[in-house]
Amino acid sequence: MKHFTLNEILKQTGGDLCYGSGNPVIKHAINYAKKDIEDHTLIFHLEGSNG
Repeated sequence: MKHFTLNEILKQTGGDLCYGSGNPVIKHAINYAKKDIEDHTLIFHLEGSNG
């Protein structure tokens, strides 16, 4: 996976930083599994509609 800074990802996705500070390099993007979360991991939480 190519590494990107958090600010680059937020700019492209229109996302917001919910926790933390700074501009770390994101090295991992995973499907959510709590045991797999490491430092510098990006998690996408997508809310869907059930209607």
